[in-house]
Amino acid sequence: MVLKKLFLIFIYVINLIFNIHTQDYNVRDFGAIGDGITDDTNSIRAALQAAANSNGGRVIFDSGYIFFTGCFQIYNNTILDVQGTILGSNSSDHYGFPGINSTFFNTMAWQSLIFGSNLANVTITGGGVIDGQGANWWPCFSDPSLPPCSNKTRPRLIELNVIKDLVIHNVTLQNSPMYNIALNFCDTAHIYDIKIFNPPSCWSTCPPLASHNTDGVNMYVASNVLIENSHISTGI
Repeated sequence: MVLKKLFLIFIYVINLIFNIHTQDYNVRDFGAIGDGITDDTNSIRAALQAAANSNGGRVIFDSGYIFFTGCFQIYNNTILDVQGTILGSNSSDHYGFPGINSTFFNTMAWQSLIFGSNLANVTITGGGVIDGQGANWWPCFSDPSLPPCSNKTRPRLIELNVIKDLVIHNVTLQNSPMYNIALNFCDTAHIYDIKIFNPPSCWSTCPPLASHNTDGVNMYVASNVLIENSHISTGI
């Protein structure tokens, strides 16, 4: 119990120090429309890059807007403040290849929707939704040759590799093409007050929207990770 309290205090202090000096970058100021139809990928990437160029900041997705996007990279010292909805594309045209998983594990994988490597001090929060529109991808579990997979592994919703000091809280993740959160080589993370929803798997007569391998939080080589006060309902 004492160690848990010390861990939480450490995470709180790190985020408090960072938040005091945080500059805001609203994706709408970089041209994002947020109508759920227009491709906002380049605007989102531009906002994240601007924050990175200033050694970090808070990248805001306003409430009441739906930001349709392909994959995008997150950088050090970034708060992804998702107040509205991030709606991932369901077309492989919006996901690069090879993806971050290919680089680390020599796999044939599409890029993940939200990805990053060699990171420190990242927060994903805001009370909004990150929706991967995974229904097009789920049938690939049975037949990887089907489009949009085309014999490549499905995108993860969030994939962060070699990361330290991560916080994910107060956000809903849903309809991920594959794993919702993939953390590889992670040191010190607090995941709390989140909701993850994907349809259940099935192994005989399956409904049209059965999802497979949509794990809630999938970790490979991780330490000092606390997951609490969360609802996770996914396929296996």
